[in-house]
Parts: sequence; structure tokens; C-alpha cells
Amino acid sequence: MSVVLDTRLLDKLIRENEAEVDKHLRETGFSIASDWAKAVNVETGALRNSILAESPKKMGNLHYRVQDGVEYGIFQELGTSRMAAHPALIPAVERHVHPFVEGFANIFRRVVGGT
Repeated sequence: MSVVLDTRLLDKLIRENEAEVDKHLRETGFSIASDWAKAVNVETGALRNSILAESPKKMGNLHYRVQDGVEYGIFQELGTSRMAAHPALIPAVERHVHPFVEGFANIFRRVVGGT
């Protein structure tokens, strides 16, 4: 059994409401980055200070990246064979999944329902 998803309507709704969708993506990205920065273990502050959300120009609109700027951030998040994990990014993302989906649902309800 195969399932084919037709995303043409969703793609059209996003294109026609790009500014509102972009705003929602931007707000979510900055919220995740803020929550992540508040939750990281701090020794020197370098990891916390390196966390950012951005929209890379080369990727175009509707793309946001949340990242850190230190080489050891992944090891803090996932741990190593010598160090326990101290997850902060994954919980931050998980806290924003429902609001992220609900935000899109609200955008599409307004568009489709005309409210």
C-alpha cells in the first residue's frame, strides 16, 4: 500500500500568505533559540552567547535556522562516552511543536474559513 500526499493546496496557501507564514516561522525560531539559551549549562557563557536564530539569505524566505556557534554544543546536547548529555535544544524544540503546528492551523483556518 502506498500513500501519496498532495501538498498543492498547502503550498498555495503558504505562497499566498507568505508574510504571515514567514512571521510565524521567525517568531518560532527566535523563541526556540531563547529557550535553548536559557537552558544550557553555563561554565564560560560561550555556548549560551553563541546561540542564534537566523534566516540564511542563500536559502530564501520561509527558512529559519537555530544554531550554536561553538564546536562542543553537540556534545553538551547529546553527551559523549565520557560525559553525560545535558539536553537543552531538544527540549526547547519539543516545547514549541504544539504552538508551531497550532499557529499554522490558525493561519490556514483564517485563509480557508475567511475569518
